[in-house]
Amino acid sequence: MNEARSYPEMITLNGKLYAIGGGSTTESEYYDPSTDQWTYISSNKYDHNEFSITVCIHFNKIYVLSYEGFEVYHPCYNTWQSLPSIGFTDYDFKLVSMNGRLLAFGVTSDRNTPAVNKGIFEFEEIPSPPPPTTTTRIN
Repeated sequence: MNEARSYPEMITLNGKLYAIGGGSTTESEYYDPSTDQWTYISSNKYDHNEFSITVCIHFNKIYVLSYEGFEVYHPCYNTWQSLPSIGFTDYDFKLVSMNGRLLAFGVTSDRNTPAVNKGIFEFEEIPSPPPPTTTTRIN
């Protein structure tokens, strides 16, 4: 890797190994085995630390959920898109892609109620934004 990271989330997409988050950084990168090199991708919107991050591939995009925020990476355009907060209030959550659906499982809590509830959220496919004019297409 280009920089040391503590406990990044690792995931593969299109023959590349992505290192997302870890430590206190907004930087992410991928490893391309055909060139044996690590390459930075655009900076994340959120600082996804090692204790509160889950990643998932869904419709060829990388979804990242952490205590700090929820976002999706569009590898074709090397861009991140912020997504609405899910409202998880603990570090115990996961994303899964199943049968064409993106599901988020976690702990939610209402500020006025001390009870903790398990929440399951389902998301439609997030469309890719139009290609930016200042970013180079990477695959």
